[in-house]
This record gives sequence, C-alpha cells and structure tokens, in this order.
Amino acid sequence: MLAAVRTSDWGPLDPVLQTAFDSALRVLEQDLGLSVELVEPAAVTPAGNADLDWFTICCTEQAHQIGPDVLRERAQDFDPVLLGHMQAGLSTPLADYVDARRRRFAHTRALDLLLGDDGVLVTPTVAMTAQHVDGRMLGADVAGTPEDALNTCLQNITGHPAVSVPAGLLPNGLPFGLQLTGPRYRDDLLLDLAERWECARPWPWFAPGFEPLVAQPTA
Repeated sequence: MLAAVRTSDWGPLDPVLQTAFDSALRVLEQDLGLSVELVEPAAVTPAGNADLDWFTICCTEQAHQIGPDVLRERAQDFDPVLLGHMQAGLSTPLADYVDARRRRFAHTRALDLLLGDDGVLVTPTVAMTAQHVDGRMLGADVAGTPEDALNTCLQNITGHPAVSVPAGLLPNGLPFGLQLTGPRYRDDLLLDLAERWECARPWPWFAPGFEPLVAQPTA
C-alpha cells in the first residue's frame, strides 16, 4: 500500500490535515495490519500536474458542449464560479487542450505502473480544512475552490476507481476523509478494503446534533 499527501505536487499539507492523515495511516498499519509506504506526489504524477490537466480538459469540453451562444445569452442563469470556468474553457487554445489530452495518457500509464494489479494509493480525500457553505474558502471574499484543495481530479481523467471513507474529525469539528485509489477494474479490492476499514473504525450514521431520519408509514 502506498500513501501520498497529494496526487499532484502542490506542496505540503496544512499541519492539521497532516496530523489527521498520519493518524489514519497508523490505523491502516496497526488495526488492519497493512504495510504502508510513503511516496512523493511526483511519483504519482511524474508527467506533470494532473489537476491542471483535468481543469483544462473538463472546462474546454464542457464549455464547447454547452456552446458559446448559450453561455453568452444565459450567463445570468449560471453559477458565477461555473460561468468563469466555462469562459476559461472557451478561451483555451487548441494546442493547450491537445497537450493536456496527451498527458492524460501519461498520467494513466504512470498510475497503472505504480499500482500494478493489486496496489492501493492512500491520500486525504481533500487537502483543505474547511469551506463556507456558499463556496468561499475561509478568509476569501468570493466563492471558488483553489486548485490545490482536491485529490480527486487524477482519477477522473485516468479511470482508476476510488473510494472515500470517514476517518475522524478535525479539531474544527469537520470530518476528515481518507481516499483509496486502486487499479483499474479492481473496484472489488477497494470495496473489500473499505469494509475492513469500517469494521475497524465504524462511523455514526448521522452527524452530531442531528436526528436520524425515520421512515414514515404509508397510508
């Protein structure tokens, strides 16, 4: 089992996240009996920053699927953050889009080689501690998630399965998630591992302060 703080090299984690991640890795080793090897993000995505390539590919394709006329004539109907992404997609040069598509195959091959037939990559699900409900980061005036906040973009362009499991709470009371990424077509491997994690570290079915939903009898 391999572990990395990020799937692309955006630098170190916030110390609070690093502490939570280290604690989760100890559970894998001590409670599940798994051997965990730490690797650098550069070993996961040696072809470059897969997060930026995901942004380029997705924004360009979605923007042209929607179409420039719709984006212009119905701009007021779009969320401002999404509209900004779509406008960026429309302005992406063809050469940049093609380069990102080409690197997509390199990212896929690198992850295939790293995981083999039965390897698992462990990362935090997200690399941020909190975000306002309206989409603003803490201290930010406008909505928007920074590029270094996610560890979920790589799998979206390589096709590798991934599962996120609850891994405790951060000091601010928000949940911390552990993401497990496996070889392509090995969903079974991840589901088995997630089940083992749940047995070792079961989690409540509803958040503190909330009551569980109860099915109402039908007439």
